[in-house]
Amino acid sequence: MRKKTWIILSLLALLALGVFLTPKLKRTKRFDRTIQYTPDTYKPYDTRFFFESLKKYANKGFKRNYTAPSPKTLQGENSVYVVCSPNFLPDEKEKREFFKFVAAGNDLLISTFSISAHALDGLSDILSVDSQVSKPFWVMHDSLAITWYNGKTYAYPGSAASAPIYLDEFNENEAPEILATNKENGLPTLIAFKYGKGMIYIQLQPTVFSNYFLLHKDNSALLTDVFDALDIKNKRVIWDDFYINLKDASKRRNNDNKSPKGESFFLKMLKEHPPLQWAVLTFLAAMTLFILNHARRLRQPVEKLPDVQNTSLEFTKAIAELYWQRKDHGIIAHKIQLQLQNYVFSNFKIFPKDLNKNNLEFIATKTGKTQEEIANILKGIEEVNTTDLSEQKLIEFYRLVYNFIYK
Repeated sequence: MRKKTWIILSLLALLALGVFLTPKLKRTKRFDRTIQYTPDTYKPYDTRFFFESLKKYANKGFKRNYTAPSPKTLQGENSVYVVCSPNFLPDEKEKREFFKFVAAGNDLLISTFSISAHALDGLSDILSVDSQVSKPFWVMHDSLAITWYNGKTYAYPGSAASAPIYLDEFNENEAPEILATNKENGLPTLIAFKYGKGMIYIQLQPTVFSNYFLLHKDNSALLTDVFDALDIKNKRVIWDDFYINLKDASKRRNNDNKSPKGESFFLKMLKEHPPLQWAVLTFLAAMTLFILNHARRLRQPVEKLPDVQNTSLEFTKAIAELYWQRKDHGIIAHKIQLQLQNYVFSNFKIFPKDLNKNNLEFIATKTGKTQEEIANILKGIEEVNTTDLSEQKLIEFYRLVYNFIYK
């Protein structure tokens, strides 16, 4: 009866769980317009595809940097530092490290929706003083057609995303190299500046590196053009994970070389994947049922019985005492004789019928005893087989056999 009750309660619990979750699973999945611009997911305006393609294309090594740029993280030559995040908010110290890094013969690729006002001050010889960086707008027509400098066009139809970054004017004497333009208005979308021995690349239309753009038709081929222009195959790539979590320059974390802490990855995955919610809830329900069912099986521990002891020696002594108390010396002598016969047969292959005076020399040779000792043994056998056996004769026979076997 109790078992049926448990089964009914379990079925009711699963039914209630299904009724609770079914409306959530039937919800139509809407197009996610959130612009997190991170390499964590394949959401339309994230950069997972760009990140994985860059990692696959880099032959000289790929490294992720979670700390503020410093001489320790920006070392060597022939490297590309990639900043692909919603905001690029370096302070003065970090900005100087970037320019040192580029001047030493490395490249810097920036793709972001917002750059701090002072971040490009070091390029005042190239950019006009009136150059501006626009603020991001989260509702703007995002159909985009990009024309590479060789004339090839990559396009996708959009609906709403973010505004690009516009650098209004350039110094006429040192204009940047324009690698790609917006087909609609002719404005630059990917530009490159020479700085020292290296180059600074700025993606003015950051949605170009988003999953939505690159996974539309054959737009992923644009990455091949970009990677060839940066010569990624022959350079070490450093991917920046520090600026992704910096949303406001006034609320920057201290540069303590610690990775910014975000929300729980597990809870984030649960929110994004309803089937995973089902899996977790099913697991919890199964564990609950298992614990409840297992609790019914628990019993008091069974008392452990003591181990069985070997009492064969005591038993043998008891049997021997019976013969001794009855004064049945013949039976005792017969047991001793059987022990002797078994010994000579097991060790010397001498049969009981051969234990006689005619084989005295043969027995002495086989056993290694003297003929006198063998003669005494044989004499003792004859004496104990008489009908009238005294206790003294029994003891003497026992000593002869004992000495023969054990000495």
